[in-house]
Amino acid sequence: NKLEHYEQSCAVDSITKKCAGPPGDCRRAMLGILGTELRSNCACKGTDLTQLYDCLGWQRLLWVNPCV
Repeated sequence: NKLEHYEQSCAVDSITKKCAGPPGDCRRAMLGILGTELRSNCACKGTDLTQLYDCLGWQRLLWVNPCV
């Protein structure tokens, strides 16, 4: 699955805050989600805090990732 591949390839080391693996692997994984609905930026709005935190977590993984 493309999302799992992205998540594994673009993992960030919790100590160094840098890519845990080779940056090239992350770039290839990012190219794999281009043109899919995963590449669409979502607006995290609403009153359900569980969904809001889940959305913010995905935004951080996809858009605020130092590997990308």
